[in-house]
Amino acid sequence: MPRIALVHALSHPVAPVKQAFARDWPAAACMNLLGGELAPGAMAALNRGDRATHDAAVVAAARRLAARGAALIALAQFSMAHVAHPAGQATGLPVLTTVDSAVAAMRHRLA
Repeated sequence: MPRIALVHALSHPVAPVKQAFARDWPAAACMNLLGGELAPGAMAALNRGDRATHDAAVVAAARRLAARGAALIALAQFSMAHVAHPAGQATGLPVLTTVDSAVAAMRHRLA
């Protein structure tokens, strides 16, 4: 069973993302990271304009999740999408973003 690690800095995207995985990929086991390890520091940094600290927190979270056995990293917020490549390089894992998922869903609906 693939282990999907969800990186997020806010609590509200967690439930919808987990519901989407349960619906679209029921064989996946979701792991998530919240609390002192990522939030609120990442979003607080981004809100004060410190993108480098935000990005470093996201990559560090991805590394911790990879070390815990994740097979794939999912970045739960649009604000993290630009960190997909660095997170993938740091972990050696595929990284999904909500931006890519949203675009794929729109294309499917418009087809």
